[in-house]
Amino acid sequence: MAGVSYLGSALNAVDAKSRVSVPPSFREIVAARSTDRELMVAKSSFDDCLIAFDPTYLDTLRAGIEAEFGPVASREKAAAARRAYGSAIPLKIDDAHRLTLTIGLKEAAGVDKQAFFVGMDAYFEIWNPQTFLALPDADALLAGDLKRALARVAA
Repeated sequence: MAGVSYLGSALNAVDAKSRVSVPPSFREIVAARSTDRELMVAKSSFDDCLIAFDPTYLDTLRAGIEAEFGPVASREKAAAARRAYGSAIPLKIDDAHRLTLTIGLKEAAGVDKQAFFVGMDAYFEIWNPQTFLALPDADALLAGDLKRALARVAA
């Protein structure tokens, strides 16, 4: 059975048609949680990356907004909901295990020829590798792994 958390990281190429392979352990989780291999992909509301999540994470997002703003509609709650849901685009993992990123998603995260995937338990992030390395709080182990992967690609 597939794992229950998105764990680990991977550097994958983005092809000329904006397709990027989803790491095997991540797609196993998606397949177990979504019969049509669909993910929601959105711009992170607090980092310069994309977040990708299967349909089960929608309940977590909803609960977080309700917990922060309560059940009554407000301008602040609407703004949080727009950030959480408005930019989310449903994308299917194709038979070759790839996502096709939209131009808007690529631009939002600065993703071009490579994408760095980072497991975040209930969702995963998709980064421009250089943006990730520039984070002041980037995990040293992840950054080291990414630098080595980038060096292998460049060789």
